[in-house]
Amino acid sequence: MSVGYKTYKYVEEIRDLLDIPLKGTRICCMGHLNTRKDSRDYFRRKKMKKAHGLLSCHFDSLGADCWEIDINGGNGYNKCLVEDLGRVITNKDILGTFDLLVDGGTAEHIDSQVNYWINIFNLLKIGGTSIHFLPYRNSWDLHCTWRYDMAWLDKFIAAYGYELVDWKKNNDYYLSYQHYPTNDPDRRQLCWAMRKTEKTAIAKIQNPYYDPQGHMKDKRTYERFIIPVRGNDAL
Repeated sequence: MSVGYKTYKYVEEIRDLLDIPLKGTRICCMGHLNTRKDSRDYFRRKKMKKAHGLLSCHFDSLGADCWEIDINGGNGYNKCLVEDLGRVITNKDILGTFDLLVDGGTAEHIDSQVNYWINIFNLLKIGGTSIHFLPYRNSWDLHCTWRYDMAWLDKFIAAYGYELVDWKKNNDYYLSYQHYPTNDPDRRQLCWAMRKTEKTAIAKIQNPYYDPQGHMKDKRTYERFIIPVRGNDAL
């Protein structure tokens, strides 16, 4: 996954809105998030020390205590926790310890959406914020499994009692793989920030069973959790 200029600016906007400093703040990047050239150019313009190629290193250089969670490890970043985000994380040393989570395009690749969103809830402190940049419904063809829209987000926020801080829909014109059509600018993202409060609660459903087509076999699990859209399902 990679973080472009617009993504980073949105993180800055949310931090400013909620008065979240970087120095001393415990941050977790969901997945191994590289920075794109436009982000690094912005770091240089703002004179943010070195223009790091990794978002975690960038946050660390500005005084944050930044970690990653990635099943494949940190590729040299020594503060990476090797965990499968598709399974409920049980490491008590990290649960409820993060002030800020940044998901720059990881959730859509996780088969078990139930376990992923349980992990978001469990990792955040009460009062902690998570910021997400995920593919909008009916866009990003061939990129990932899951898509998101405001209908899903409204239900998700209402069902589990998060505080919705902000949301927007933007376009990402960055084409990184040859199989993406170069004449297709419709790569919309749903961007939002939500805060965990004392009233936030989420169903603790672990390891729902999927059939080979990716559908949940346990109907009760499906009905109890707010699931996003699989693929480019029609409206």
